[in-house]
Amino acid sequence: MNFSFSNNLTCIPNLTSALNLEKLSLEGCTNLTSLHESVLLHKRLRYLNLKRCTCLESLGRSHMEMEALEALLLSGCSKLEYIPEFGKNMKRLEQLYLDGTRIKKLPENLGEMCDLRNLDVSGTFIEELPSSISRLKKLRLLHVNRCLLSFKTGGFLNPSLDTLSSGLKEVDLSSCNLSVVPDGIGLLCHLITLDLSGNDFVSLPASIGLLSKLRMLCLNNCKSLQSLPKLSLVDEDMDYGPRSRFNYYVSAEAVDGSKFYASSFNSCPIVSCLNCPKLAVNKRGSYLAEKILNSYLQVCPSPSLHTHTHIHNPLNNQ
Repeated sequence: MNFSFSNNLTCIPNLTSALNLEKLSLEGCTNLTSLHESVLLHKRLRYLNLKRCTCLESLGRSHMEMEALEALLLSGCSKLEYIPEFGKNMKRLEQLYLDGTRIKKLPENLGEMCDLRNLDVSGTFIEELPSSISRLKKLRLLHVNRCLLSFKTGGFLNPSLDTLSSGLKEVDLSSCNLSVVPDGIGLLCHLITLDLSGNDFVSLPASIGLLSKLRMLCLNNCKSLQSLPKLSLVDEDMDYGPRSRFNYYVSAEAVDGSKFYASSFNSCPIVSCLNCPKLAVNKRGSYLAEKILNSYLQVCPSPSLHTHTHIHNPLNNQ
């Protein structure tokens, strides 16, 4: 059933008799205010799309039991403040998108959603992720940007969590008001993309050098950042080769890096530090330590982007 962008739709009736319903799309139903409780108890519904239902304040129940549900999309439900607890039989959930809602807390039993692959809580009011997230072995994408996270208790990046979600490939913690990046970040050994832009830390933990599969480290608008750690080479089993080095882009001012990202991302891993004034004026900003250790690195200022420092490895072209 697809009722997307039905602006006159204000409620959903009882779906108990719709036994074979597998997909329900209500995206952009801007006058929808409530769901019938039968929706969150449906046994065969696999896909529930409520994106941009901007008047939806409640999902109708404090507990949901949808054993077939694979995707729950609530992006842009700007009045939604609460997500029900997940039922014990909800083991198939793969995608949970809560970005742009007013949700303050995730269900404590989130870690029991053993098939969860994508979790997006960007721009919500969540301050802490439940520790049970460490049990999500299949989690690949985690976006928490624009959330005022607290790492007082270590959270999901606590290094003592030996069952950490090390299969993560993409993490976005940008604009989370972080003054310190937890050491546990180095345990996410399969990370390909890490975005820490717009935070207030001065340096990164040395453990970030353990992320040997990293292809993009984004540190744009980190205006307190003064130094960078040693970063590892990529793994030998990666298709872009064991000899690849990072290309560093450092600027003191805001620069549109989209053009050189596009040209470089296919050949070399990238560290982007645009609009990082303290890093740009610091010799360590161009990563002096690696230049000493690797005589092949050289500074090559770009004529088209004169405000950034581009550290390029000639071996990448061989």
